[in-house]
Amino acid sequence: MFCFRNQINLHQQHCPKKAVECPVKGCKRIMMREDYNRHISVAAGSHYNLQSAEIQQLRRTIHDKVKNVAFSY
Repeated sequence: MFCFRNQINLHQQHCPKKAVECPVKGCKRIMMREDYNRHISVAAGSHYNLQSAEIQQLRRTIHDKVKNVAFSY
């Protein structure tokens, strides 16, 4: 795609060939923006597992903090 120098910043914000990271914590995948939607669909199962593990970790953290507050009184 051809663009003028003064349009490069705008182009880079929407360029389908730009590398983007998966926003799911624990998923290290880097893909072109044009492949993002396909990645989200294909990786739905692994994203579910990653997010479930994150939720369990957060629950343990909350439980430990509540337990520590209860014992401090």
